[in-house]
Amino acid sequence: MPSAAPAAPAAPAAEYGRVRTLPAPASARVPAVTIPQGYRRAWEDDRLNPARGPRTAAGNAQTARIWTDTVPREARPTVTVPARAIAQPAIRGHVIQVASFAQPGNAAQTARRMQALGLPATIRRQGGLQVVLAGPVAAGDAAAALAAVRRAGFHDAFLR
Repeated sequence: MPSAAPAAPAAPAAEYGRVRTLPAPASARVPAVTIPQGYRRAWEDDRLNPARGPRTAAGNAQTARIWTDTVPREARPTVTVPARAIAQPAIRGHVIQVASFAQPGNAAQTARRMQALGLPATIRRQGGLQVVLAGPVAAGDAAAALAAVRRAGFHDAFLR
């Protein structure tokens, strides 16, 4: 009966920021490859190792902001928000709170949709959210503007 190969010593845990990443269990590691005589390795940089590069949730979130999940991956389009949308000027008159977003790109897209409806749009930061406001509109036009925003799919919009 052949003797079993000795177990490889456990690799030390790697520290990434405040997240401690443990090495993959021995059963998940890629076995050593024996190169047949007359052949040589095509790559020496370990690019074909499926267990390389332990990932963290924060790293996955950063990647998702930049790259799509399609194959092949593509860079997500960057969103350029005009400075007037980021600045928080005082607004006078009736405004419509269209929606609140955690993702700045979604807020910018909604602001562009409001501008396409003919309504001035502003993005305000409140806490960790980006709040999209449409207006100001005259008192006599506020109800019609609110109806237009709701027809555009923002059923929870309200006057402020």
